[in-house]
Amino acid sequence: MNSIRSIFGKIASEDNILDAINDEYTGCTGRRKHRVSEMMDEDRIGYVVKEIQDRLWADELQLGLPVVFDKMENCKLRHIVAPNVDDAILIRAIVRVAEPLVYAKMTRHSYCPVPGRGGLLLARDLQRKLRKAHYANEQWKENHPKSKPRKVYALKLDIRKFFPSVKHEVAMAALRRVFGSRGDRKVLSILDRLIGEHLEIGAGYSAMAANAVLMPIDEEMECYIGVLGYFRYMDDIVMLFRSKSKAREAREHAERLLNGLGLTMARKWQIFDTEMRPIVMGGFKIRRTGIHPSSHVCRGLNRQLAKGIRIGFENLTVHECRSLASRYGWIKNTDSFTYKNKWRKANADIVFRRCGVSDGNAGHGGKASS
Repeated sequence: MNSIRSIFGKIASEDNILDAINDEYTGCTGRRKHRVSEMMDEDRIGYVVKEIQDRLWADELQLGLPVVFDKMENCKLRHIVAPNVDDAILIRAIVRVAEPLVYAKMTRHSYCPVPGRGGLLLARDLQRKLRKAHYANEQWKENHPKSKPRKVYALKLDIRKFFPSVKHEVAMAALRRVFGSRGDRKVLSILDRLIGEHLEIGAGYSAMAANAVLMPIDEEMECYIGVLGYFRYMDDIVMLFRSKSKAREAREHAERLLNGLGLTMARKWQIFDTEMRPIVMGGFKIRRTGIHPSSHVCRGLNRQLAKGIRIGFENLTVHECRSLASRYGWIKNTDSFTYKNKWRKANADIVFRRCGVSDGNAGHGGKASS
C-alpha cells in the first residue's frame, strides 16, 4: 500500500464492509445473529454499507453502549466488553485492513489467535526448538543412542492483567510505530477515537493493539544473550536456556522492559527443566516427545461430550456444537490417542453438520462457512 488513502480506501470500500458483515454473521449466535441476518437482507444491505461508510468518512465513531459481563476462564475472572452489532461491524471493517499490517511486523515467534499464527503453529515450532536444543542434530543422536539429552530450562512469564494495564497513550504510541512510516494519519485518528482509557477484552481492536505494544520486547528478548528460543502467545512468554542463572537474568531484564511500558510481570513466573514437565501454552502441553491438549481443554471436552451423549448431539445448540468442534481442533492435531478414541466412540461428527464446519476446518485456523 503506497499511501494513507489506499489504506483508508480499503477500510471504507464496499467489499471490505460486506466481508465484515459476513464475519460478524459467521461468528455470532442467537439474537446477534438474527440482527445481522436482518442487515444482510437484499433490501437493507446497501443502506447498511452506506451508513458505515458515512460514519468512517465523517469520523462519527462515537460507539454505543456495549454489553458488559464477567466470565470465569481458567480460574481467572475476566471483564468482557462486547460492542453492539453496528459498532462490531464498524470495528471489524477497520481491523480487517489494519490487523495484517501489524502482524506483518511481528517477529517470527510471536503468536496470537488468528489464522496463520495460532496455538498449533506455536506448539509445533516450540517442539521443534526443544528437539534441536536437546540434541545437537539427529546424526549426533543416532551415533550416541545411550547419551542423555542436554539440559534445557524454560522460563515462563505472564503479564499481570495485561489488557486493562495497556493505557491509551501506550497503545497509540505502539500503533504509530507501525503506521507512522506510511503517514497513516486517518487510520491513526480512527483508532485514537476507538481506543478508550485502556484496552478492553472483547473489543475487536484490542488484540491488534496489544501485539503492537509488545513488539519492542519481542525484538529485544529474541536477541538476548544465551537464549535458545523465544516464544510469545499474547501475554504468555516462554524462553529456553541452558542454565537457570541465565534464565533469572533474562527474567530481570524482561521485567525492566515491561515496567518501561507501564506493565507488571505476574508473580507466578517459573523456571523448570523441560524434561521433567511440559510447557503449557496456547491450549497445549508441549514436550520434546509429543504434544497433548491442556487440562482445561480436556475438561471442557469431557463435559461437552458427556452432555452430547446424555441428550443426543442432534439436540445441542449451534453454539454448543461450535464450541465442541473448536475443542476437537485441539484434539485432532495432538498425540492424544485417548481423546481421539473418545470422540470416535461418541460418534460426535454430527456436530460438524450442525454448525456448518467441516472436519478439516475445525479448531485452529478453521473458519465456519455461513
